[in-house]
Parts: sequence; C-alpha cells; structure tokens
Amino acid sequence: MSRDGGLDAFELKGDLDLRVTDPALAKLRLTLAKKDYADLQFKQHPNVAKFSGPEKVIALKDPSRSFPVGQGLGVLRWRMTSKDESNVPLTVTVWPQPRGDGTSDVAIEYELEAQHLTLRNVVISIPIPPNSLPSVTGDADWRAERNAFVWTIDTIDADSSTGNLEFRCDGDADAFFPVNIGFVASGSIPDVEVAKASLIDGGDETFSQERILTVDKYEIV
Repeated sequence: MSRDGGLDAFELKGDLDLRVTDPALAKLRLTLAKKDYADLQFKQHPNVAKFSGPEKVIALKDPSRSFPVGQGLGVLRWRMTSKDESNVPLTVTVWPQPRGDGTSDVAIEYELEAQHLTLRNVVISIPIPPNSLPSVTGDADWRAERNAFVWTIDTIDADSSTGNLEFRCDGDADAFFPVNIGFVASGSIPDVEVAKASLIDGGDETFSQERILTVDKYEIV
C-alpha cells in the first residue's frame, strides 16, 4: 500500500487441504457454501473434477476411487489479484509530522475492514533511526528494537476494530517507511467455506474445518 493511500499491489493465495481419518468415509464430495467467488481463480488437484454448474463441488474425477486416508491432500487452490482497497483486511495509516527540530510526531491508526475476521498477534513495525528513543503518548504494548518501533495488538475484531497511537522520535517523514504489518487470523478474506460433506453412496457426514489466514508480506511504502 502507498503511504498516501491506495493499493499498489495485492495478491491473495489460498488452498483447501482435505484430511480423511476413516476409510469408510473416503468416497465423498465437498460442497462450498453458496457465495460470490467471482473474483477468485480456482484450480483443482489433477485428480479432482473441475467445477460445473452453479454449485462448487469438490469430488474425484473417478467416483470409484477414494481420497487418501490419514494424510492431507490439497484438493483446491485459489488466487486473487486486485487494485481495490476494500480487499485489504486491515488498513493502517502512519502519519509523520516533522517538528522542525530534527524530530517528528508520528500518528498511527488502524481499522479492521473485514469485519468477519478476528486478527491475532497483530504487529505494526515502523523503522526509526539508530539509537532513537521514542516518546509514546497513550497506553499500548510497544517496544523499540533493531531500529524499529514495534506496536503489538493482541486482538482486532468487530468489537474492537480501531485503534491509534502517537509517538515522538528523531527523524524526518521518510525515516518511518516502509512500514511492515503481520498477523494471523481465523477466517478467510474471500470467505471460502465448506458447507457440506456427502458420501458418494448417499448421505451427509459431519465434519470439522479450520480456516487460517497468515500474512506473507504486507508493506506500506
């Protein structure tokens, strides 16, 4: 993202890993929840049939075969690229204001855009000049290490979706970029979800699913 606003580049990659623990349940099909997946490019495992019709069904091309038992199999991958800022789950604004004496007041603000996500262990890392000692306004979990001001937020969710912090430090406006952001989350940005697991021979089965989002690179330049 640009420090002045706007999205320079965005790429999302995801995969669905299927793990069958009972051989009696290895002949099955999965059905994704009915949602708008128009922005996603899907790619199936070579042994998995392509999507056809309105439903997104994951099943083997040969219905007489079984999925592997006791090991994970990546049955589906998806990818999305965009220039639309609304796809970014968390927006972070860093606003340095030089004071004219070699120091700057730096205001930081974040806002959760994807209200269906719960972000954990959020880390906002802002570069600072060597040997600088930031003076912080407000109560927050922060530390200065390796020439960076590091702000850590335990949880960001719909009930606590915004926050801000200010600090004063040596340096001009350019000294505080690029900003790096990291977090893990339960959920999915495009909300990909399995709605049903059905046996090929008939009948639905109970199942569990875990959806995890991690950051490979999130940078404000």
